[in-house]
Amino acid sequence: MGYHIFFVGELKTNAPVDNDTYNNLLEEESIFLEEDGYGWIFKKDLQTLVFHDCEKFGDYEEWILKLIKTLKNGGYTLSGKIKFQGENIGDCGILDVSPEKLKIININLDELNFDEKIINL
Repeated sequence: MGYHIFFVGELKTNAPVDNDTYNNLLEEESIFLEEDGYGWIFKKDLQTLVFHDCEKFGDYEEWILKLIKTLKNGGYTLSGKIKFQGENIGDCGILDVSPEKLKIININLDELNFDEKIINL
């Protein structure tokens, strides 16, 4: 079991990913794509990454950091903003990715507060 989170938005690489990088993403445990049920897929341009639904997806911070690292190893950067909504109505936020940093904004509507975490990349 896990915690279901829905994501809206897209992330883009600085260039279309090559076959080696794409295969590395598929092989990396818990990062990626339709083949292991996480619901993240590249559009046909191989540059735009979107959420396509999945059964359970909870540890988005670990996931996004692994994705960024794997792409960086292939010479790519990632950028974009994704809004997220957890199973609990009050659990929502934003992932704001740029080549230099990852900003995670968690909003707790039940308690009317938010926190912001910035990770330099």
